[in-house]
Amino acid sequence: MNPLLNPLLLANVAREYLFDTNRVWRSTKEELERYRDKAIKRIVRHAFTVPLYHRKYKAAGLTPNDIRGIKDIEKLPIVTKNDLRNAAPHDLIPNGRKTGGFSMVSTSGSTGRPVTLFTEPYTMFKTLIGFVRVIREHGISWRKTRMSIIADLSAESAEEAYFTGTAIPSLKPFFSLENMQTFHVGDDPERIIAEIERFNP
Repeated sequence: MNPLLNPLLLANVAREYLFDTNRVWRSTKEELERYRDKAIKRIVRHAFTVPLYHRKYKAAGLTPNDIRGIKDIEKLPIVTKNDLRNAAPHDLIPNGRKTGGFSMVSTSGSTGRPVTLFTEPYTMFKTLIGFVRVIREHGISWRKTRMSIIADLSAESAEEAYFTGTAIPSLKPFFSLENMQTFHVGDDPERIIAEIERFNP
């Protein structure tokens, strides 16, 4: 099912897109710093609901109230790749949630074993909004500019989830997105070049 058919998710994604995409350009430095501090507090409060992070923070003697802004980030203990690799699935999602409501995404494993995490549609769309913000800074319109994207589309990679799994395909019923073509970094280079030349981004 298309996650954007969930009215609550659609409303949250629309709000983020309409009000947060341009925040960096329309806000003062002080407003951005206040937003950053509120955001880090919100992230840490959420992390305390995830068993892996809760245990790490508790072992360090931290409570959510100890992190009042970005200046307190140095108090947070380091979470390593091995912590994530060795954790049971239920230790990586908030208490009371089931893994079925999440998509698994993994790193490529180029430095050893892959790191697998769980993500949900809202997070995928929020990540895409960050992508929109970056390309907008360069004068690129995600709906109009012809673009070729070369990404790691390995099975269960984050990019595969975003570009071919959930996020972009969910937008296609609402937007044509004929202006985008996507390639896997492991595809035949000559074919990629030929397709890009034909597409003429």
